[in-house]
Amino acid sequence: MNQACPEALQIYDQQRYRQLRLPDPDDNHILAAAISTQSEIILTFNLKDFPSRILNQYQIKAQHPDDWLSKFYQSKPSDLLSSLEKCRTRLRYPAMNIREYKSELKKCGLSHLSSLI
Repeated sequence: MNQACPEALQIYDQQRYRQLRLPDPDDNHILAAAISTQSEIILTFNLKDFPSRILNQYQIKAQHPDDWLSKFYQSKPSDLLSSLEKCRTRLRYPAMNIREYKSELKKCGLSHLSSLI
């Protein structure tokens, strides 16, 4: 992942990291990175491990990817459709037609987005 998207690699304050107390300590590095990059949203399928009572202290919200992508689609449908089409056409093993791709999105937990596109 670091080679594919080096710009996504974030360094965070180790001292702050040790002070964080999420329900799953293995997720503390995610919150630390969000704080250090002044992120507003953590996109996660695992909402229960990012309680708002903790995130609110840092003005950060956790949001399900399906909700975020569906809202993005409503505000910029052509941008999202273009991105999804690029992703779909890059698939080779197996290649997928649009119907298959929508089905795969649904299986991956993006059912609302799948119904919108």
